[in-house]
Amino acid sequence: MSEIIACRTCGKEALEGYPHRHETPPRPEHDPMPPKPAKLADLIAAIRREYWLELPARLHVQYVPGRLEPIAMPEGQIIEVLDNGALGSPSWAPEAHRRFGGVTVWGDAQTVDAGDYAIFPWAYAMERRIPGWCRRKHVTRPELYREHRETPACAELVRLVIVADMEPRRAALEQEMTPERAEELIGVALGYLWRCVSDKLNEIDMRRVA
Repeated sequence: MSEIIACRTCGKEALEGYPHRHETPPRPEHDPMPPKPAKLADLIAAIRREYWLELPARLHVQYVPGRLEPIAMPEGQIIEVLDNGALGSPSWAPEAHRRFGGVTVWGDAQTVDAGDYAIFPWAYAMERRIPGWCRRKHVTRPELYREHRETPACAELVRLVIVADMEPRRAALEQEMTPERAEELIGVALGYLWRCVSDKLNEIDMRRVA
């Protein structure tokens, strides 16, 4: 459990390591985040659970209508093809498009909207925030983070331990680094990920938080 401390800004009780909303005057509100686990293994388990709870139950349309649709060919001719997914695969369900932050419905039409990630805060933090954060913090400092090799290694470590359900030591082997170094990087990256989600759910603009 995180230690309860007095906030240095407003003096109210706060959990150590959590972003803390400040207003004038400060208003107490329910924090939608659970307590942040102190141990790395518990933190990984908590984030895995939250990440997979976000995943829609239906990613593919298993059965599509067996109708033919007219498709224009480069030569100008029109051919009739089955209305199915790419190369005969099952078509994506609308849930999948929203899950991947690509397509939403606006009025009666589908359109691209990055805001779709709003309902997937863990996926957004992991897939969009962690790579950029790692590039800024680590890739630009090769003298301190030689194992990154000009790539955001933290993003891949997080993907392996959360999405691929790998233990940190196995992820270390995959990334060709020592287990100790991998666990250190994973801990820092997951701490930032937790903060991203907390700020998102608490409607805190991270650009204004030190």
